[in-house]
Amino acid sequence: MIKTTLSGDALDQIILYNAPRIEKETIMSDALVAVHPLGGYCLQLVFRNGSSAMVNMENRINTIRFSRLKSPELFKTVKAEGDKLVWSDGTETISIYTNEILDIMMMD
Repeated sequence: MIKTTLSGDALDQIILYNAPRIEKETIMSDALVAVHPLGGYCLQLVFRNGSSAMVNMENRINTIRFSRLKSPELFKTVKAEGDKLVWSDGTETISIYTNEILDIMMMD
């Protein structure tokens, strides 16, 4: 237990300093609750806190990492599974972690 007589900004700094460290992976592990494929290689991500985001994957489809998603049929199979997006057509499965997809959003 911490006893203090500080107030204002000084108290805020102590509270933040003593707060438990929360890793990015912990926050993202169950934050994604749904994903919806949209036209043109776009995805709508829905997060547990109620926010949503749109990711345009069109520029990534021609890269080695995502080239297998060129098939519109495969692209439409996307599902949210824990901290990953997963595409699967029964013969092929491709997955990407939520952190990676968020990085893609920031780069565009």
